[in-house]
Amino acid sequence: MESFLETRAGRRLVAVGIAVLAAGVAAGHGLSASPPWPPAAWAAGVAAALCLLARPAFPLTVLAATVTADVASAQLLGADGVATAAALVAAATVASRSGVTMRSIPLLVAFTCGETFLVDRPLNLAPAAICALCQLAVAAGLRVGVRRDQSTRTREHVERLRERAAAAARETTLAVRSAAAEERLRIAQEVHDVLAHTLSVVVVQATAAADAFERSPAGAKAAVETIGDVARKALGDLRAVLASLHETGTETEDNPPARSETALSGLENLVGHVRAAGLDVSLDIGGDVPGLPPATALTAFRVIQEALTNTLRHAHAHRAAVTVRVESPELVVEVVDDGWGRNPARPTTEPWPGSGRGLTGMRSRVTNLGGTLATGNRHPRGFQVLARLPLPDGRKETR
Repeated sequence: MESFLETRAGRRLVAVGIAVLAAGVAAGHGLSASPPWPPAAWAAGVAAALCLLARPAFPLTVLAATVTADVASAQLLGADGVATAAALVAAATVASRSGVTMRSIPLLVAFTCGETFLVDRPLNLAPAAICALCQLAVAAGLRVGVRRDQSTRTREHVERLRERAAAAARETTLAVRSAAAEERLRIAQEVHDVLAHTLSVVVVQATAAADAFERSPAGAKAAVETIGDVARKALGDLRAVLASLHETGTETEDNPPARSETALSGLENLVGHVRAAGLDVSLDIGGDVPGLPPATALTAFRVIQEALTNTLRHAHAHRAAVTVRVESPELVVEVVDDGWGRNPARPTTEPWPGSGRGLTGMRSRVTNLGGTLATGNRHPRGFQVLARLPLPDGRKETR
């Protein structure tokens, strides 16, 4: 908060006070002068004092006017010291505001020489004293100007630091929000992948168990057992997701977060559950498929899981084929079926309408690893999901 003297009203009050003080000094000197000053000298003194009101805006002009009035009064009217006090104030103002420049130096030199040699004992002081007083006024003005510039630079520096701190705080807030949003998206994808597949299999098996309860108790029992297996695996996956929320940041490349069985070794169980739901699925994992980093293995597993879930829920397919192979330097994951695909001629009402997040989630997982995902119809019928994942160096065995 600025002080009163730093406000416009405060500066005006100071200017008026300085002008009145200069006029008072001149008046005191004039009243004691012998012979007394003529009216023209008094007018010159008052005019010089009034000129000081304009010194903040026109310091060089005011200095020239006050020195001219003082010298002219001394040389033409025989009145010494009419505007000496005003000239001293004007010189200090020039020194503080303009500093030592090519424009101010001649005026300051002229001011010192004029007051010293052309005015006869202004303020009843000897020439040497007047010269020293002029230099003191200039030095005081320079000091004030230097301190004002330093204060201005300090305020500007502090303001820049505040702006940088505010910008850093905004960037930190945005980064935290972005990280939180990414984490929520990751958790949502994990929960969607686990529950969508599990509930699809549970619904199919529950329906089969209800249909076979009376005519085939053994078939109903097998369906219920499949429901139990799938539910237990889903429970393990959900526990792994919840455990990831409590990680303390100690996981490393050699110590990844705990996961349930979601590497390629878990594909047999996944395919077995889908087969038990009534879809004929073949699984082909190429012999040249290496051990994979945890993130790559999890992404490949989730792509296959989501693709088979979509086939089971929406495609009305009889068969599906899962292929995992290496086409250096990429891991290729392909899931195809013989269902409807995206066929405009198919019935508009699907048995289990989806949320539309499945393909979006798959694409997000794949692109986050730097891979690509292609989906589309097959000819003459069916649907294909083709993911290509980069194989980085230094792969850790998770297969």
